[in-house]
Amino acid sequence: MSGGMAARMGAIASRYGAAAGAEWERLVGHLRLSDAFVLIVLVVPDRDAARLCREEVGRLLHEDGAVLLRFEPGEPEDLREEVEKLVLLKPDGQRTAVWLAGVVPESDPSAERWRHWWRLALEGLNRRRNSLTARLSGPLIIVSAPWLVPLFREAAPDLWSIRTLVLRIEAAAQRDGWSEEDARTRDRSANRDMTGLASPDPELALESAALLEGVPEQGAARANLLVRAAQGLLARGDARHAELLVQEALPLLPPGDTVMHGVTTYELGRALLDQGRPAEAEAAFRRAFTLAEEGGEAAISRGVTMNMLGRALLDQGRQAEAEAAFRRALTLAEEGGATATSRGITMDALGRALRDQGRKAEAEAAFRRALTLKEEGGATATSRGITTHELGRALRDQGRPVEAEAALRRALTLKEEGGDTATSRGITMDMLGRALLDQGRQAEAEAAFRRALTLAEEGGATAISRGITMDMLGRALLDQGRQAEAEAAFRRALTLKEEGGATATSRGITMNMFGRALRDQGRAVEAEAAFHRALTVKEEGGDTATSRGVTTHELGRALLDQGRQAEAEAAFRRALTLAEEGGATATSRGITMDMLGRALRDQGRPVEAEAALRRALTLKEEGGDTATSRGITMDMLGRALLDQGRQAEAEAAFRRALTLAEEGGDTAISRGITMDMLGRALLDQGRQAEAEAAFRRALTLKEEGGATAISRSITMNMLGRALRDQGQQAEAEAAFRRALTLKEEGGATATSRGLTMDMLGRALRDQGRAVEAEAAFHRALTVKEEGGDTATSRGVTTHELGRALLDQGRPVEAEAAFRRALTLAEEGGATATSRGITMDMLGRALLDQGRQAEAEAAFRRALTFKEEGGATATSRGITKDMLGRALRAMDGRT
Repeated sequence: MSGGMAARMGAIASRYGAAAGAEWERLVGHLRLSDAFVLIVLVVPDRDAARLCREEVGRLLHEDGAVLLRFEPGEPEDLREEVEKLVLLKPDGQRTAVWLAGVVPESDPSAERWRHWWRLALEGLNRRRNSLTARLSGPLIIVSAPWLVPLFREAAPDLWSIRTLVLRIEAAAQRDGWSEEDARTRDRSANRDMTGLASPDPELALESAALLEGVPEQGAARANLLVRAAQGLLARGDARHAELLVQEALPLLPPGDTVMHGVTTYELGRALLDQGRPAEAEAAFRRAFTLAEEGGEAAISRGVTMNMLGRALLDQGRQAEAEAAFRRALTLAEEGGATATSRGITMDALGRALRDQGRKAEAEAAFRRALTLKEEGGATATSRGITTHELGRALRDQGRPVEAEAALRRALTLKEEGGDTATSRGITMDMLGRALLDQGRQAEAEAAFRRALTLAEEGGATAISRGITMDMLGRALLDQGRQAEAEAAFRRALTLKEEGGATATSRGITMNMFGRALRDQGRAVEAEAAFHRALTVKEEGGDTATSRGVTTHELGRALLDQGRQAEAEAAFRRALTLAEEGGATATSRGITMDMLGRALRDQGRPVEAEAALRRALTLKEEGGDTATSRGITMDMLGRALLDQGRQAEAEAAFRRALTLAEEGGDTAISRGITMDMLGRALLDQGRQAEAEAAFRRALTLKEEGGATAISRSITMNMLGRALRDQGQQAEAEAAFRRALTLKEEGGATATSRGLTMDMLGRALRDQGRAVEAEAAFHRALTVKEEGGDTATSRGVTTHELGRALLDQGRPVEAEAAFRRALTLAEEGGATATSRGITMDMLGRALLDQGRQAEAEAAFRRALTFKEEGGATATSRGITKDMLGRALRAMDGRT
């Protein structure tokens, strides 16, 4: 043996152990002696080992006047092309060896892709075995990771049958100090299958390990076999049994063998991480890294371990520490001369750690750098597609959905080009749907989510993953107003999440959306139950205060829809507390504060409502909320002011709300609603002509936006009032009749129809058509009673009925109507002023019957009510005049 060759064998042995040196010696022997085709399978742990072996083989062949032709695809998809080049080689008379290598450890994220393309490459070589052996005049050395051997046997059985040698170069596979007898024993244990220890088949490895059980001096060899079996089990997804084998192997290793201890501990970390035990995996990777440093492992190898440590930290939510680990891994990768593609993969992981810390701009920069590295290194389309997907997420997280859409569409193209899995493409399609939803393109988003679900089912994605996409489909449907379909989607999402064992928090989020779909269908009681369930599940899962605040807000809305304003108020106050505790945005808190204002207003507390709504506006402005959202709150503030009789301020609020609505591009319906409220503020100020114009404009906007018949009927009713107040009774009558038609068309409540029927009766009475008016009031009362209207409201209509009877000269019936109206007014808690007005009318009915003394008593009681209620001087003057008439009728006194 030459001194140079001995030195090279020593280099292999010093790095990977004496057993590796012995394996290397066998390889050298075959290369020296063979002048014809031989098939050698060389199994190495990583690319660093493959590079070292290739360099040594190249030098050896060069010394012998031979040539080494290298086929080393950078990405798995390139394997097929490299094989095509190999089989077309034409011998030129010079002794030639061929090196076909593609080495990726089982733990590498791209291992599955390499496995797929190696299978295709080996199948191609198997079909061309005869022509291959005829063309090649020297060794064909196929180099890969341990998992290749069982794949080789399965995919290329004919080619495998003519193999000459299967060799394994692995750290501490056989240690210095083993006797020659040890090595023979090892060879004998492999006689049943020439794959020997090179096979990553766990059953074969365990059989070999069983032969060494109970032989103390073979502890290290047995440990190596157990680790091999563990690697095979990890490849099959059996991480738990892999862990048990590694734990069994560790005590068998020689105490001073830091390299093998490091390799084994690294595999333990992988097994733990694959079981979702990242804290334990972290400890293992830290120990493996320390051992790698002590053993002088290459920088590339240490960088791989540091990368895995970063993943374990990221899985624990310790993003800052993961960031530091990935940065360290990148430094080691650069120091060791790792490929641009490899560095791009770690840079991608760094971007994820930054994104998870909320550092979206930095994450974007990291993903862009990762793409550059991957393109520079000639990474596969699939690999670039994965990073482009992450870039799209980072852009969306920054509120840039248009750019995100472009990135995600590019990611899909790359993934399809690279033949990525259906599951992976489904994930990107889901994210594309979200970007479309962010742009308000709900129909397109729906299509994207449906396609994502198809891909997920095609690829066998987990039930949890499909549940998440189904949840997003529900949201797209909900945003299109298709609540029943959304409800079905959320129900299906919940089933999938429960089937897959999703976290309580994840289920709580979908349960919240399910409640929203129910509430939007007017099923407030069911929605309330869903929100209560969502809160229970979120608390069980330890969800954030912000998330629980969102659901508590929705619960408040469901309570408000049921008319349970006090409970709704409590819910909104609780939601605000949670929002502040969780650090929710000012915009989010502003939305809840708006709802609190509504609950207060619905309880007849307009002053408190005003304060809440003003606070809501401040929060929305502070958070940079949209003009549309601020316009909605400004509209509610106007209502609170109107409730306080501050019509001029209310008018200003409604005008400002309209400006904001137009600025924000709010819907025609929304602007129509606010325009209706402006008309009311004008009407309450006695500006009937302006109010009429506002109501007509409101109707136009509502019709333009396709508002419901009920919504249009409300404004039509108000238009009738404005016309009546201007003395245009015939037009008012037409408006009220149209309002009634719309209410019947829209299925309005009996109470609502009764109110408009009451107004129609007034318009008829104003035209002197008392008989028709009487019929209208009777109908209004019937409808109000049917709808369960308040005593106060029925008292008002009974009062109007009495007036219609009095107009017909039927004072006895009128008296009965006014007495009934007073009873209802007292029962319903009507104001003193209102009761004073009805008492005045009772006095008139008595006076018309010649019962002056009773009339006098009624008028005096009416004055007391009006003074108590703070009625206007005009109103009190009218009753005093009637009292005077009663007195004159009795004795001629003035």
